Amino acid sequence: MLATNSLKEHRRELREETNSLVKFKAITNYKAEEHFAVILDINNFGVSLFTYTLLPIGTKILIDRGDSLLLRGEIVTVGFDKDSDMIRFGVRFLKEGQLPAHKRGRLVMKATSPG
Repeated sequence: MLATNSLKEHRRELREETNSLVKFKAITNYKAEEHFAVILDINNFGVSLFTYTLLPIGTKILIDRGDSLLLRGEIVTVGFDKDSDMIRFGVRFLKEGQLPAHKRGRLVMKATSPG
């Protein structure tokens, strides 16, 4: 069994950092408002979103770049940034919405490339 620090380090190694601006909205039966967020990091299982919008754990969301749907996910953690008014969501991909490697690569490359 891994120690807590080792598990945290292992999870950190699996993440790819990015700072991509995206839009997201709750999946509901009514017209949901779109919100902006920044994807802080991404892995094969989910993303971390930084936003000003508070939604409850368990909310299913759609994330897009404005021109195309990136993924469907579910909010599994919510945290507050102590240095700002912003909220950090941990979003787990829903099975049908997992981000394929080629899309994840484009998202990371675009965020880290200059210009």
